[in-house]
Amino acid sequence: MNTFIPTLTLMGQVKTLLTALQLSPGVALFDKVEVYSTPDLVKARRELMLFDNRLCLIIPSGNDYENKFAGKEVQTEVKREFVLLLTDRDFSKRKNAALGSGSDTPGVVKMNDLVEAALLGQNLGQSPVMLRMHPLNSEAFQLVGESEEQSTGRAAWQMTWQCSGGRMVVTEKS
Repeated sequence: MNTFIPTLTLMGQVKTLLTALQLSPGVALFDKVEVYSTPDLVKARRELMLFDNRLCLIIPSGNDYENKFAGKEVQTEVKREFVLLLTDRDFSKRKNAALGSGSDTPGVVKMNDLVEAALLGQNLGQSPVMLRMHPLNSEAFQLVGESEEQSTGRAAWQMTWQCSGGRMVVTEKS
């Protein structure tokens, strides 16, 4: 294939996959899955603070390029990176937010594990391109407001993923 897969196409396909994930039969893992652009990070952070139910935000975060040159030919492969921000239901007990407290509230640690299992190795219908979907890193964090009154102490999880975005081979123009 001699084309780059548009970033928002890939993010839309990740959204479709994550929206379909189930915690248990008939119970969606996420009540809401949204794609945010980097300039909307303040809005995304506000969404994490205010939305009471399980939430996943998808944020495209960058591209890495590998270039090879042979005569007048330029071959470029792109790797797309994106961040997933996960939150469970809003809890007053921080332990429950991270570790869960029952079948309806898995906690962000288990949500991370479920997303890993579902997304790792996915090709998202992009054959013949091999996406090689893989995580780069992941970590827990606490959502903190600008003031103590705004702080929820809500647990969240951040996962950074990378996949192939395709390949282009072009001949330099004279």
